[in-house]
Amino acid sequence: MKKPLFSEEAINYVDAYLNKNHIIFEYGSGYSTLYLSTLCSRIVSMEHNDVWFERIQKEIESNHCDNIDLYLIYPDKIQDNSFFSHRLGKSFKTYVTKILEYPNSYFDLIIIDGRARPSCLENSLLKVKINGLILFDDTSRDVYQKSFELLSDFEPVVMVKDGIRDTRIYKKIKSNENSF
Repeated sequence: MKKPLFSEEAINYVDAYLNKNHIIFEYGSGYSTLYLSTLCSRIVSMEHNDVWFERIQKEIESNHCDNIDLYLIYPDKIQDNSFFSHRLGKSFKTYVTKILEYPNSYFDLIIIDGRARPSCLENSLLKVKINGLILFDDTSRDVYQKSFELLSDFEPVVMVKDGIRDTRIYKKIKSNENSF
């Protein structure tokens, strides 16, 4: 099975962290979805692209990955710029807020590797458990830098900046339920 397209250091950290009781939420499905499904009890994964969704869905079925809940959530018509993806000129409010359907402190790992990443991060903060992780991929993009200020209740545990696979992993060290 192919490994995720994260930095090797990030993959190794996540491999060592995960166990069969862990639950993952993922913005942006792909090889990470399939790979990580072998290391956890459940993955909830969001995808916005129907062609990619179909490809991953076929891989899930052919590999008998019955612990993956894969959702196809199309972009919304732009009405609210707070969930805006600058690259595509579309709103991803429904995609971004899907995580709000789950209880606070529910996920052990949240992966942000899809669209509207700053909004995904903001909506993820209450959903990750204490000692849980947030993995944010492609962190070198300028548009994401201000988002990292939201992580005052987290400590950085992996900070890879090699220009190819820039990945950060943060560990939640205290509850932030009263911060918002």
